[in-house]
Amino acid sequence: MVMSFKKCTLEDANLLQEFSHQTFTDTFGADTRPEDMEIFLRERLSLERLQEQLANPDSDFYMLWDNDKPAGFVKLNRGPAQSEMQDPKSLEIERIYLSTDYQGQGIGQRLMDFVLDKARDQGMDYVWLGVWEDNVKALKFYERNGFLRIGEHIFTVGEDEQTDYLLRRNLRDDPSQQKHKHRLAEPGI
Repeated sequence: MVMSFKKCTLEDANLLQEFSHQTFTDTFGADTRPEDMEIFLRERLSLERLQEQLANPDSDFYMLWDNDKPAGFVKLNRGPAQSEMQDPKSLEIERIYLSTDYQGQGIGQRLMDFVLDKARDQGMDYVWLGVWEDNVKALKFYERNGFLRIGEHIFTVGEDEQTDYLLRRNLRDDPSQQKHKHRLAEPGI
């Protein structure tokens, strides 16, 4: 399997929208009311919104390709494009999705390694993200990758307000992060 990463441009907007819809629906469709999913896809993953994000110099989309087939993608935000922290020394992983065809093969780890390398190359001190509290599979993945829970926020899908855990992974030694250390996949935290 020959895989490669490619930075997305405005010319990739239609493909990015189609793949975003597919991976989000595959990941959350069984746990989301159809009307909430439809609102989310229409409002948050519209072609126009993705084009705006692709044009933002503080956001980058990277697609992972298996020859000519998209396998996964990430959306990374710096500075003011970050949804919350907006720390100039942090990189937000706003989206990280893998096609179901490629799950369970270690390819998700390739996506994460790519992100961590990008963050280090940009001189970032840490990366952070939000993940739905009920996405146990993702929580375990992030825990294996050294992410620690530092808080939570509300993420709205359609009209459904869901709790997301905010997770952080330091890229430099930082003993102060130890006070925030929580097991990620345990219920009730």
